[in-house]
Amino acid sequence: MPVILTRKSVDASTLRLAYRHTTGKAKFTVTVPKKAFLLATDRNKVKRLIYSYIEHEYKLIKPGFFGIFTVKKGFLPKNKQDIKDLLKKANAYL
Repeated sequence: MPVILTRKSVDASTLRLAYRHTTGKAKFTVTVPKKAFLLATDRNKVKRLIYSYIEHEYKLIKPGFFGIFTVKKGFLPKNKQDIKDLLKKANAYL
């Protein structure tokens, strides 16, 4: 069943995390809509920022956690705390 249809999600001011618990390794996807950032370079920069944070925290994330981050308008690099807060709300940490 797709993650979006499970309806388990948590929101922050600039991010949304839809998630479900499965088996296997933890996996993540990041989507940045064109409405949020017009330039592709900006969208890629945001994706790299979120993926680097996840890579840094990967050892602490439960196996089998599958999440999709959706970036909203107004996301800034200083919003790393939002990523951590969403993962805590979703009970993703060991």
